[in-house]
Amino acid sequence: MRDGNFVFSTNKKGIFLNKERLKKIKENPEDGVIYTRIINPFFHECQHATDLLIDDGIVVNYGLYEILEEDTVNKKDTMFYEYANVLSSTIIASDKPMYYDNSAIIPENTAGYEDLILPGSIICSAFDMSEIELAKFKDKGRDVFNLHLKNKFLAPETILDAFESNLNTIFNASKNNDKQNIALAVGSIVDVAVIAINGRIRQSFLEGENIKENLERIYYNIYKIQKILEKVDAEYEIEDDKEIYNFERAKTIQELLDIVKLYKKFLDNRDLFTIVQQALVLE
Repeated sequence: MRDGNFVFSTNKKGIFLNKERLKKIKENPEDGVIYTRIINPFFHECQHATDLLIDDGIVVNYGLYEILEEDTVNKKDTMFYEYANVLSSTIIASDKPMYYDNSAIIPENTAGYEDLILPGSIICSAFDMSEIELAKFKDKGRDVFNLHLKNKFLAPETILDAFESNLNTIFNASKNNDKQNIALAVGSIVDVAVIAINGRIRQSFLEGENIKENLERIYYNIYKIQKILEKVDAEYEIEDDKEIYNFERAKTIQELLDIVKLYKKFLDNRDLFTIVQQALVLE
């Protein structure tokens, strides 16, 4: 975790405590500080330890890291992995629900890597999964996660690569208070999410199964992204000239919602259309 109270070391095979920092926290506790600075970070580092699987000296699973070779871990997707780990440790460490705001859309009880929470939720929406579902994939490993995406999307690799790269950019830019690159990276995640959701709409009709249910899920995912976007500029203190939730993105999101509503209306009245008219609607 960024505060350095606990550190998991692969080489030394253990979780190490910064006793001086812990002592100061205990001497001057504040509301919520024990959870956010001790309990949750401790479980976060435990998660790093438990999802590391080594067989005969070879790393065979490391959470949601992508293992490129037998004994190496790909570091380019570090923040995607950390984001999933934050969600996983929150489920274990907290006695509160993950979502407890009025709309129950954005995780409110996480601790650590706060700059990744909103864009992470947008990624979850694009992939049609809750934050809790992503947290569970962390322990199942990258191969299982990739298989899940391949079963739901025609070509998820490019989309996932873009999400991972931009999460890394957001984390690094936040450390340097680089508002311009934060805005660019979060905006890119939104744009890629729109592409992914458009693909899901098309694939729902191509598969021809549970179309109505899929459209309901897609509609909720778009709505969730819309609600998150209403918060991003204030969260990152982005000024007008760099707005993430600008007019064009607001228009695109609303158009997506309208398209799904149109398709739902079409499905409810499909018998009224000829085969040719149906093909025109769905092309």
